[in-house]
Amino acid sequence: MQQRVGIARAFATDADILLMDEAFSALDPLIRGEMQDLLMQLQHDYQKTVIFITHDLNEAMLLGDRIAMMRAGAIVQAGTTEEILENPADDYVRAFVQGVDRSRVLTASSVMEAPIAKILRNRGPAVALHEMRVHQATGLLVVDEGGILQGIAFDGDMVRAIKEGRNRLDGIIDTDVSSVTPDTPLNECLIPAAESRVPLAVVEDGHLLGVIPRATLLKALGTEHSGHTGGFQSVAAPAVGAQAAAQTGDDAIDTDARGDERSALDTLDTLDPAAHASASHADADGNEVRP
Repeated sequence: MQQRVGIARAFATDADILLMDEAFSALDPLIRGEMQDLLMQLQHDYQKTVIFITHDLNEAMLLGDRIAMMRAGAIVQAGTTEEILENPADDYVRAFVQGVDRSRVLTASSVMEAPIAKILRNRGPAVALHEMRVHQATGLLVVDEGGILQGIAFDGDMVRAIKEGRNRLDGIIDTDVSSVTPDTPLNECLIPAAESRVPLAVVEDGHLLGVIPRATLLKALGTEHSGHTGGFQSVAAPAVGAQAAAQTGDDAIDTDARGDERSALDTLDTLDPAAHASASHADADGNEVRP
């Protein structure tokens, strides 16, 4: 209750930038998760820039739109969560993010590939079988002329359609297609990918944007890796006495190990001005991590 009141008071000030220092560190996991969800909802509703100091890198990556890793008071890497995980700047950053739960951080859009095994619905079953041979596939995603996903054409159905003398795919494709949206976390892609007989379709407003082959999904999960319009940015940096901060808004700000607000403002311009949030972080050795 105390944390909820504190958040309410902070947003009630109508300040453009809010600084929250270890706001949820003393809470049990259940309440902490609820407060994180509440903070993200309030930020979305009120479009404020929030700098969230935390020693939990998973929390920083959950809340932050961008991350800045710092060591000994210097930024060693700044970028989105995916950029930090997929392209760590050095061995220190690589080791620092090694324990992050990638399945909850990465999304479908970050690993999807161009849909190669697909066909227009106005083609015939013979053409579909030819495409399956070319791509060594047993099924093709079927789209219309506008790129809207229609269903899946399977090899067995195509063979039967040819024997029946049919020359169009209409009426012989399977319309029960497993799909996810671009912002679906990878941990929520596992079951649909396992159930799908073709690479998992990534769809937005009906349009086929890409696919996620099972091998790509497993590799991604197993690989180490100022107008304040709102949003969160994560920043992490190892250094003595380090902290982590997450910011919401168009600008990114970081603070030093003592939560120095002036230092945070000075670092604002270092991060992408279009970013919505930043986070700084401290590791177990006291190294500073911040935007």
